[in-house]
Amino acid sequence: MSTIGNVERKIRRIEHFEARFLYLDGTDVRSDKRALPPYHYEVAAGGDTTVNAWKNSRFLHVYPGYDVKVLDRWHRVVQGNMKLATVRDTYGQ
Repeated sequence: MSTIGNVERKIRRIEHFEARFLYLDGTDVRSDKRALPPYHYEVAAGGDTTVNAWKNSRFLHVYPGYDVKVLDRWHRVVQGNMKLATVRDTYGQ
């Protein structure tokens, strides 16, 4: 089992953007919280995928009971209708 911090780092490495776990009430989850399944994807979601589509198809499917915020390079929360390619572009990738 993985910690929140390990999963967030793997998402960053695979998806090329920052993601932060949240409880369903919107508060941040501590990065040392344990007992999570690892992020099992090895290839980034397509650039035409929206943040909401990624969240629904990849994140919530594996981590029910949590929410997630996706951040741009400046650590601002991005809108759900933003395409992942646009988010990734803020990181210069």
